[in-house]
Amino acid sequence: MYRTDSPTAVLDAARLQPFHSSPFFGRLLSQHLLDGWHLRVEHLAKKDCGGGQVPVRSVLIVDDSPSIRKFVCELFTCEGDFEVCGQAENGREAVEKVKLLQPALVVTDLYMPLMNGLEETRILKKLMPAVPVIIYSAHIDSFMEKEAQRAGASAVVCKSDAVAVLIGKARELLDEIAA
Repeated sequence: MYRTDSPTAVLDAARLQPFHSSPFFGRLLSQHLLDGWHLRVEHLAKKDCGGGQVPVRSVLIVDDSPSIRKFVCELFTCEGDFEVCGQAENGREAVEKVKLLQPALVVTDLYMPLMNGLEETRILKKLMPAVPVIIYSAHIDSFMEKEAQRAGASAVVCKSDAVAVLIGKARELLDEIAA
C-alpha cells in the first residue's frame, strides 16, 4: 500500500508481488532494481522541481493482459508527472475511452483481440492527431516498427527494453508538444 502520511510515498514490494511470478516481468523488475531504478510516488497533483510546478499528464494504458496493464499503470503512477486516467483491454475500448477521457498520451499493445494496436492507432490519429501514441509490445521487429509508424504511432518501445525507455519516450513526446 502507499503511505499516506507523507508527500512522498514508497511503492510497497507486496504490490509488485504478482509480477515476480512472471518470468518476463520478474526479470524486467529485477533489471531495474539492479540498475538502481527506484519506484517512488511523488505528489500526484503536481511535482515541485525547484524552478516551478510540473503539471501531471494523463495517460491511457491499453493491453489485453490485466497483469501487464497493472504493471504499466504502476510504472506511470510512480512518476510524479504522470497520472493514469484510464485503462482499456483492446483497441475498440481504447477508442471509446480516448473520446471520453481525452488523455495526453496513449500507451498501447500491438496484438489484442477485437481491434489491434495498429488499427487503434489509425483511428486515434484521425480523432485526435496531436495525442501521441506509443506502441509498447513484446513483438517488435523492423517490419512491425514500420507498420506502426505508417499507422501514425509516435514511438515504438519493446517490452524487453528498460522501463526507463518507455517513461523517457513518453516525457520526450509530451515535452515536444508543450514546446
